[in-house]
Amino acid sequence: MVDIDKLVKDDGSEQSREIFWNQDLYNLEIERIFGRCWLFLTHESLIPKHGDFVSARMAEEEIIVCRQKDDSVRAFVNSCTHRGNQVCHAESGNTRAFVCNYHGWA
Repeated sequence: MVDIDKLVKDDGSEQSREIFWNQDLYNLEIERIFGRCWLFLTHESLIPKHGDFVSARMAEEEIIVCRQKDDSVRAFVNSCTHRGNQVCHAESGNTRAFVCNYHGWA
């Protein structure tokens, strides 16, 4: 287990390099930060037109944020629900649909 109090000096001037490699600390971040709060994925101005999308990450999950036909914005996990195949390999762009290249499902 990680002693979090020992990772930062009392005056806040310095932090331990352990924060970059400690797996237990990373697991705590996933649980206490990414698992509990809203995360910023993109700004709607970056996807102004129908079909515009950007890729983002939520901890270890890759997410696609896309402008819909009805002008709403939706976010999806970037994988086929059947076998987990990645459906989008671009960082951003415009598309009519996301298609699994294994199944051909859209």
